[in-house]
Amino acid sequence: MYGYMLQDWFTARLASSQADLIQSESDWMSFQPYQDIVFWLEATSVTLDGATNIQVSYETSPTKDNSLFLPMTAAEVLTAPTTQPTITKVLLSQNPDVPLARWVRWRIAVTGTPTTEWGLCFRIHCAANAVGVL
Repeated sequence: MYGYMLQDWFTARLASSQADLIQSESDWMSFQPYQDIVFWLEATSVTLDGATNIQVSYETSPTKDNSLFLPMTAAEVLTAPTTQPTITKVLLSQNPDVPLARWVRWRIAVTGTPTTEWGLCFRIHCAANAVGVL
């Protein structure tokens, strides 16, 4: 397993009219020689302001085409800051609906109707298992 930081501490504050935010393309990570990936999500601040929750998704695609990115697992649902990291595993041996492809990014989205501003402060570590020796 090889460890990486998919996203260092990042604070997102979004207007109520913005439903989601996708990680900047320059920060997408290539996991071409890997088959399994595990994510650790830490959230120190969650601002709902009338919304139901904030969802964090881990998406993957074989190319950098937006239309090809799909979530690897169900989204992590946040309603409050986390005291322990939330761990999400995508293992080829467990036959996931969407296995790890080359490119990985995160997406945050709000559920419900925030009245003014919504957002969170978070970071994401990950560890990936290579198919062979790197």
